[in-house]
Amino acid sequence: MIPDVIPSLSHERMMVSEYVHGTGFEELKHRDQPERDRIGEMIFRFYFGCLYRHGQFSGDPHPGNSMLLDDGRMAFPGLRTVQADAARGRRARDRGRPRDHRGRHRPDHAARDRRRVFSDPDKFNPDRVLAHFRAATSWYTCDREVTLTPEYATQVMIDMSDPRSEYFGYLRQESAPPDHIFGRRMEVLTLAVIAQLHATRQLPPDRPRVVLRGSPSTELGREEAAFYGQPVV
Repeated sequence: MIPDVIPSLSHERMMVSEYVHGTGFEELKHRDQPERDRIGEMIFRFYFGCLYRHGQFSGDPHPGNSMLLDDGRMAFPGLRTVQADAARGRRARDRGRPRDHRGRHRPDHAARDRRRVFSDPDKFNPDRVLAHFRAATSWYTCDREVTLTPEYATQVMIDMSDPRSEYFGYLRQESAPPDHIFGRRMEVLTLAVIAQLHATRQLPPDRPRVVLRGSPSTELGREEAAFYGQPVV
């Protein structure tokens, strides 16, 4: 649920939205495990689904921007539009070689995309680039059950951009385009919120790839797929 903006009460320095009543995040942190898992999945589906499905994003995922309504829905603030880098996972899995919608390699696009991030791609070890990708994204890309905690989120943040990261030597030589940075910021902030719930992500995960197309693995996933008219297997 996204509250409506009230234009008559808003101006360029203040936005007034519809009033929403619900349970705040601090109280949600003390709910039982199944409910925290469900809330964590809703948070994941909202932020990742909006970005990878609709090309929109919330630039400020944090606990104060989510609220559980009495009917079981989650309320979130409005979104902005951005060009999502939806092929990121495909490129990483194939070491920089994106595929078209039929699964065919597109080497010309792969070379272009590598040059966008790596000014001199030949200086980068593909295995290390893939290892860095996995360190930063395994919480939602790997087929395993994982409980997300603040300590886990902290390590992911270190691996993504901190000088303490073992990958920092590569990070200093990368030049990520703005749309890529928007997406990565959204990812790590979403992880930080879910981690406060100590939520467990069940197997198999509904990754951004599956959010866009594919068979969902959870009740919420099947409800979402039905809403968007996707086939549910």
